[in-house]
Amino acid sequence: MRFRALAAGVVVAACVASPEVRPQHLLSIDTDLPASGTPGVNPLLAVDTLRIDVYDVGGVRLVSTRDFAVNDPSSWPLTFGVSGAARVRLRAYQARTAAPSNLEPDPATTVDRLVDLPSPGPGVESAQVVLHGDCIGRPSDVALGFSCVDGASSRGPASSGIGPPAPGSRLGSWPGALSRPCTAPAPAADAACVPGGYDIVGQSNLLGIKVPDLEPFPVRPVVLSALYMDRTEYTVGRFRRQLARPWLPRATMPDLPRADADSLVYCTFRGADDPSNDQLPLNCVDSLLAAELCALEGGELPSEAQWEHAARAGDGRTYPWGAGAPRCCTVSASRDPRVDGGAVCPADPVVEPVASHRGNASCVGDVTPQGIFDLGGSLTELVRDRFAPPAEAWLPGLARDPVSIAPTADIVAKGGNFSAGVEFTRPAYREAVDQKARTSIEGFRCIYRGEAP
Repeated sequence: MRFRALAAGVVVAACVASPEVRPQHLLSIDTDLPASGTPGVNPLLAVDTLRIDVYDVGGVRLVSTRDFAVNDPSSWPLTFGVSGAARVRLRAYQARTAAPSNLEPDPATTVDRLVDLPSPGPGVESAQVVLHGDCIGRPSDVALGFSCVDGASSRGPASSGIGPPAPGSRLGSWPGALSRPCTAPAPAADAACVPGGYDIVGQSNLLGIKVPDLEPFPVRPVVLSALYMDRTEYTVGRFRRQLARPWLPRATMPDLPRADADSLVYCTFRGADDPSNDQLPLNCVDSLLAAELCALEGGELPSEAQWEHAARAGDGRTYPWGAGAPRCCTVSASRDPRVDGGAVCPADPVVEPVASHRGNASCVGDVTPQGIFDLGGSLTELVRDRFAPPAEAWLPGLARDPVSIAPTADIVAKGGNFSAGVEFTRPAYREAVDQKARTSIEGFRCIYRGEAP
């Protein structure tokens, strides 16, 4: 077998009889991520393209670039040859995520690895490198020669993590690729299991919208534990039942409706003895009371990542109900006649009972595949993260059950509401809210442990 040059310094196997083999490295590239052609895998995680950039020693000059289609499981491991000393950059990614302007892979969802190869001795020197899922979202530093090697070494030298070829392939063995079911007992509250696993939060094409205190996350990869989430927002009736139990609240009670305060006009709680709004979501509460009420039932407020994971159902959907644009029959949004420009979906009452938009044969409803309602509209929901710019909220790279603890006074609120425009029903939007503020457009729901200790 002779090796045919792809570009300067790069060769691949070609079935041509020849007794002569030039000195070279034969590098076997494997991955523990799934290929996109593997049935039943997470569509956000499966890779279909491997880009190989070959630089001169030190990574100063790019010698050659080539993309390989690796969407079929039989593509792995992929073997290629390099005939001299070089710095090789390997990037596994989904072709659809490449930037349209220059076709560069999105660093946030790419595994990016450097390998330094010295001048080969006589004959063929074989070695293997594995592209690990733990390295998703960690760009390499070509000039300095550092890249993520595995979960234990997020910034290792390009000469590390290279071993002898191993039989078979590790394809699809990364633990983060597996769906994590709920194994803890279901809570007493009416809650749905949201399986854990890999997901992507944020939506890069929403960046730069220039709306004060409203800033979508760019794309960020996460791995989340399974959880239970309330199927509906916390209701007035649920709050009144809590008031009937022995309880000494530490936080401020909900505001009652006030016609002289714009932010409190649509407050839903009318007193402990008034059941008229029991089916409405509880609003005009601050995050401190919300957290206290969740804790009383063994839960807590969701993190921003958990909330968005539940809203996007683990498959990257644009809206909680899927890809279809929001309609007035789909979601409780743009119902407030007092907003500038009027309401797109005017109706009375303005605040609807929870789960009012269940969907029917003619209109999809605001409900996820797990049966969770109103994540697109109704009330904007308080979560427990502190609001900070994305670069400051989480550490770079793949995040595991992240929660922002940035030292700011504001917390994050997620989702659209009855007063906001229908365009704000996308789960990627995040709003800054004072943790002690109480308005009629904000409410909450609780989550509970989904995995047994």
